[in-house]
Amino acid sequence: LKCDVFISHAWAEPVFEFGQNVEKGWPTAGDAGAYFCCLSNPQHLDISSMISTPSSSPFYRVLEGCRPKVLLLPNSLQPIHGRLWCVYEIFVAGELSLDIAVGGHREDLVMDRRAAAQRKEELEGARAAHYNNG
Repeated sequence: LKCDVFISHAWAEPVFEFGQNVEKGWPTAGDAGAYFCCLSNPQHLDISSMISTPSSSPFYRVLEGCRPKVLLLPNSLQPIHGRLWCVYEIFVAGELSLDIAVGGHREDLVMDRRAAAQRKEELEGARAAHYNNG
């Protein structure tokens, strides 16, 4: 299958925030196929055998075989680099000299929980305003 974009995310993001960040960070209009682990890996099964050797995992195989652009999606609830698997994906992307883009707000890359809490309040306010206006 064709894969133009590899989405790296921390599994902690609210779904609407995830969608906005994908839309904001999508590399180009011509990129169509994406690897998004929750839609690409069997979530109802124990996948530990698939990832026990990182260099033979589905994540690595997509990065090495398809050579997609990598879309790093920080979020307001958890720094993406707080998940070791995300760190591995970005490490591999760097080693393979793949293009890496950040979707969403770069402030969400910080480990400062106070800054993240402030960002969360801003997002909740924007979300409330959106639903109250429409």
